[in-house]
Amino acid sequence: MFSLFLSIILAPVQTLQKSNRLMDDKTLVNLCKKGERDALEVLFEKYYPEVYRMVLHIVGQREDTDDVVQMAMLEIHRSLPSFRGDSKLSSWVYRVTLNVSNQYLRKKYKQPFETDIAEELLTDRQSSPLSRLESSEQLQKVGEIIRSMPEKKRTAFILAEIEQLSSEEMAEIMDCTVSAVWSRLHQARQMFWARVENSGYFISEKSNR
Repeated sequence: MFSLFLSIILAPVQTLQKSNRLMDDKTLVNLCKKGERDALEVLFEKYYPEVYRMVLHIVGQREDTDDVVQMAMLEIHRSLPSFRGDSKLSSWVYRVTLNVSNQYLRKKYKQPFETDIAEELLTDRQSSPLSRLESSEQLQKVGEIIRSMPEKKRTAFILAEIEQLSSEEMAEIMDCTVSAVWSRLHQARQMFWARVENSGYFISEKSNR
């Protein structure tokens, strides 16, 4: 799917030299802005895994993920000329991906997470307290709970508990202060665990709340 996407966006591109694939983000962005199509391919290949994982975590449905990933990549391509370098490129890519994914969810009727996606989502980071979940019913219910949270709280929860990003990185991505991140994350964790307990799918260990 990704190779097909690149072939459509980039049209024939010569094989890249290994040195080009190792260029730093600042050089990569400058070359992309100059219209260097091989640099754009390097950028897509470099950040595709992060984009795919984030979309999967937010959208939750495998059949929708590929479409939303392509939408996110297209938006990254379209918006790259406006990237000023005030934040890290990775944070900007996360932000664009979050915006595209959340816009997609607003337009789509709510659906529960598929169990296999919830399992991949919640065990993706072994250090997360969510990795303690065991049964498929728990995993599916947790997916539904995350999807039902307000957008800002859901974003903070996913970035912290699943992506395991720092408060500073989260602040860049969410375009807010670190203190605002802490506040949203605290509220998100309280909301999450309250809904887990109220659902009847009790999780015995609730450290790091």
